Amino acid sequence: MEHAYAAARPDIDTVSAANLSFHQIIAEAARNSNLMRAVSLLWTPSLVIRKYGLFDRTSMERSFAHHREIIAALTE
Repeated sequence: MEHAYAAARPDIDTVSAANLSFHQIIAEAARNSNLMRAVSLLWTPSLVIRKYGLFDRTSMERSFAHHREIIAALTE
């Protein structure tokens, strides 16, 4: 996600797809069908793409930091 956003012209579609994949992997690893269903139901691609399109660089960096915190918590 960070790599796609770091470009001079961020690729919001790629950032969005990577974010969905990130959350799907966590839901699948948890083996929680309710969580998997929630991720699927709440993930409206057009909404997410618009959301990321509205983020400024500071907001995106904060989002990436949150994702890194999730990874750190899961790997402790």
